[in-house]
Amino acid sequence: MSYYKDDPIIHIPLVKLEFDTLQEWALRIVKEKKLTKKQYYNLTVIFRQSLEYAVQKKLIAESPFSKVHVDAKLFRSQKKPADETQVFLTDEQPKIVAEAWLQ
Repeated sequence: MSYYKDDPIIHIPLVKLEFDTLQEWALRIVKEKKLTKKQYYNLTVIFRQSLEYAVQKKLIAESPFSKVHVDAKLFRSQKKPADETQVFLTDEQPKIVAEAWLQ
């Protein structure tokens, strides 16, 4: 799924991105795309790391994304797979048993 394609936010230079713009974008994209928390964080890592890089290069004083907050209630919940459907590879089984004995 392409989250950025055709989104107006991609046309705003990083140094001009402001908190309000990012906050509105984050809320809109979570609602429109019905994202899970994991999908949201995977999606925003590009912005977060790019803005942190801009801070390191002294292009901006601080990352406006560090203040962006999305209420957990807005994320689509993802049902955990049933235990019966989880399979371990044969080389993983001894490691799991060894770890269990350590506990």
